Amino acid sequence: MKIWSCIIACSSTAADDKAPSPETQTPSPKLLLSDNSSSTDTPASSSSTSQDTSYSSLQSNLSLQTLPSVPSLQKLSPETLNLSVTHLCLASLKPRPVNVSFLAVHNNLLYAASGNEINVFDISNYKHIDTFNDRDSSSGSVKSVAFCKENFLTAHQDFKIRIWKLTENQRHKLVATVPTVKDRLRHSMLPKSYVKVRRHKKRLWIEHSDAVSGLAVTDSLICSVSWDKCLKIWRVSDCRCVESVKAHDDAINAVVVSLDGKIYTASADRRIKLGVYHYVASCYLSAGRSWNDQVEETLNGHGPF
Repeated sequence: MKIWSCIIACSSTAADDKAPSPETQTPSPKLLLSDNSSSTDTPASSSSTSQDTSYSSLQSNLSLQTLPSVPSLQKLSPETLNLSVTHLCLASLKPRPVNVSFLAVHNNLLYAASGNEINVFDISNYKHIDTFNDRDSSSGSVKSVAFCKENFLTAHQDFKIRIWKLTENQRHKLVATVPTVKDRLRHSMLPKSYVKVRRHKKRLWIEHSDAVSGLAVTDSLICSVSWDKCLKIWRVSDCRCVESVKAHDDAINAVVVSLDGKIYTASADRRIKLGVYHYVASCYLSAGRSWNDQVEETLNGHGPF
């Protein structure tokens, strides 16, 4: 019995020697398990996080390299771009029955060509104040408009130019059709005044033989171009045609005159031509000659570019 008690005492003493102090008490098995699991998971989670980070950065780099122009991939926002509104619709005018083909503004009035008619709006209040040429459907559609002093010019598909005047009651009155009857009578008696426009077809050289597609005006001259490939020049004072040249090899679609008097014409032949017209009051050149034949006399410095 003494031997067994001694063994028990020794074993209890050894156990007491191995037991930790209260300050260094061993955590419970549950805590040990939790700590061990967290300690074992920490390297795995850190390596997984680093792999995810490297993969996402690689993916974003590839996206930016392959699609650098897509703003959404670069996470751009209006705040960072400092975007501002550059245009704003202030008004919308009542639509017309036919498509609107030409616009022009003059003396606080907006002119809108729609089919064969011209509609006029007051741009101060966007009110529709007049419609003219709506009854003359035979004139064809309006191709171009221009202003000459207080008059309004329209180019039509029926080969003619019409001149309108604004009356006191804000209505537009037709005052002339170009070429004028007087000008036609003056040339109709002369055989050399006729030019061949197509097989078995002749017209006065002062007349366009196809739709008048463009108008340009200076203080003293009116320039008109047509799908008949010709440029014609008219005097403002009496609406007489003083020049006609075949300016292009295909239909002419537009004409403008610069401040220094140069005439630019644009054509379906893919060329833009430039010329300067010198008008001599005592005479004008006969028709039927080409642009190049008259370069030295009337149109200097023309050339395609």
